[in-house]
Amino acid sequence: MESAALVSTDQDIIDWVWVAGYSSLSTLVIILNLLVFFSIGKNSYLHYSTHYTVLAIAIRNILFVIVCMLVLFLTKLSESHDGQMIFTNHTAIDLTESNSLICNMFSGVDTFLTSILMFYLLGLGGYMFCRSPNPSFAFASQTALKMYGLNSKAIPIKESVWHAPLMILIPLFCAILLSLPAPLLQLSHPMTVIPGRGICLDPANINYQTSIATLSYCLPILTLVILIIALGIRRCLSCTGGECISSFCKEEIFLGMITLPYALINVAKLLPLVNTHLTRIGMPGLQGMEYLDPAIVRAVEGGCGVIFPVLLYCLLPAYRNFSSEPDSNDLYQSKRDIYRASNTATQSVSGISTGGRLSQASDVI
Repeated sequence: MESAALVSTDQDIIDWVWVAGYSSLSTLVIILNLLVFFSIGKNSYLHYSTHYTVLAIAIRNILFVIVCMLVLFLTKLSESHDGQMIFTNHTAIDLTESNSLICNMFSGVDTFLTSILMFYLLGLGGYMFCRSPNPSFAFASQTALKMYGLNSKAIPIKESVWHAPLMILIPLFCAILLSLPAPLLQLSHPMTVIPGRGICLDPANINYQTSIATLSYCLPILTLVILIIALGIRRCLSCTGGECISSFCKEEIFLGMITLPYALINVAKLLPLVNTHLTRIGMPGLQGMEYLDPAIVRAVEGGCGVIFPVLLYCLLPAYRNFSSEPDSNDLYQSKRDIYRASNTATQSVSGISTGGRLSQASDVI
């Protein structure tokens, strides 16, 4: 009896450590991602498709940790009521059964939040590859540019009005379609936030989970890797013979750096599924699967909600301005191009005038 009581006490301590850790992590994720809203709202040079997509990812990060906290709350609640959540009208819902309404709804939301992240990153990669390598600013007054230099204001980046809606709505639509079968067809999956504890613990539908893994993990990761390599090659070609560090270059670096942790997390989610398929066809399973606890993987995914805004503020100076200030590298590059163009035009005009004087002199002779 004493040993059982000690084991129970140790487990309660571990559980409350996880509760405290998730609470602290959720608070940090919410604060840092809300700060992104203020950065973009205060700087008009961030009002275009790339940063609107960043806002959408920040909202996703906040919603993800909120869902994790709700799953944690339901886990502790189900343990205190022997796996059931009791309502005031004395009806009960078993949170350990995968066919319950709450399991189906939470599985759909979990699938939506997981898949929409990769779709947004894929949309960012495609957009960055299709746009020009560097931004070009137009200045309100060439005279002011020559007189005041860097103090003269540039006009923010302009783009077609349909770019931002497409980049926001298409990934949203794809994620909704992918998550709808969970609540409609009762295809829920286990969700754990504490090792050995969770809700909806019945085995998931292997065919549906394989479809989700293929469409929201494998294909986006492979496409993103190809796009990032292509962006690196294009960056090397566009930088040949001159300096080309710009905000676009920094955004591409940010995309590559934030894709790495999320890709590793998705691979960690894929390995148990691969192990299941290997077991089904009679092959030996993968080694070391005991270290890939779903609760730890989910906690690391929530922690990436902190890495996301930290990388933004470290790599993109425009986020740190909290005012309508463009990236200084963009200003220098645009003004250098303008001065080069004006010098070329001046030389052309002087060459024409010199040629005209020489021809007149030859006519007089």
